[in-house]
Amino acid sequence: MSKIIDMHMHSTYSDGQFCVNDLVKLAKKNNVGLMAVTDHDDLRSAKEIKNILNDLDMSFTNGIELSTMTSIDGKDLCVHILGYGYDENNNELNNKLLEKRKIRELSNLEYLKRLCEKYAFLNPKIIDEIEKDKFIRFSRLIIKYLNINNYSEEEKQLIADYMNENIIIYPNYEFSDEESISLLLNSNGIPVLAHPYQYHLTEEEEIKLIRKLKEMGLKGLEICHSGDTPSGMKLQKRLSKENELLESIGSDFHTDYNDFGNSIGLGKNNNLCIEDCSLVKVLKKENKIYRR
Repeated sequence: MSKIIDMHMHSTYSDGQFCVNDLVKLAKKNNVGLMAVTDHDDLRSAKEIKNILNDLDMSFTNGIELSTMTSIDGKDLCVHILGYGYDENNNELNNKLLEKRKIRELSNLEYLKRLCEKYAFLNPKIIDEIEKDKFIRFSRLIIKYLNINNYSEEEKQLIADYMNENIIIYPNYEFSDEESISLLLNSNGIPVLAHPYQYHLTEEEEIKLIRKLKEMGLKGLEICHSGDTPSGMKLQKRLSKENELLESIGSDFHTDYNDFGNSIGLGKNNNLCIEDCSLVKVLKKENKIYRR
């Protein structure tokens, strides 16, 4: 049986449910032969996976997903730029990502301090016991902590109401479009625009976005994503060809309990199950596909 590919998934280093080791096992179970873990603004999974695959008949390439601000027709837009095959030891890339982790950690720390000042029933240990540097909706970690530590329903509701009304702000967090792309290019990586359909653009706006980013050095487009429709994936394939961009495939797998049936490699209702793409061909040619 031919192996399938999945170039987009998330581990516990960002907002995924599973550690890298468990992701590898899930991928193997689903007949994935080539995978990339693309954690948000974090490359630790790329360093860890090299020590995990061992005797499994699987390959991988370095992956990441950068939070990025751009604009179309004067309208600000947050997009995600995937990066593949980069040098995970590149100093510039590592230093920039460390800055983002520090922003997350400091902002989340201040948020927890405010919560403890406002609600006396909170145990101050929450400040030390919650991971504060992860890329994840921080409210989820707080609610998880409250559940594990048996806070009352009334207390949990008070905290939930506060968090709904007081969203955590991460100042100057996102990379600019030029910065994201240049960081990946300078680390010998391949920048790819993730899940274009999620930005709710018209076809004309998406074309403008693609052309703008291509001028900055964008090399690829995620044409098949588990959440897109057949007609949407057909559009992305056409736009990638018209703009001479590499094609990427990804489930964007996060969890096994609230991801609408999404599975690594398979997508939703088996709408992926793809064995190859032009991005993989280039990665192979450039010797950026690795085995343990």
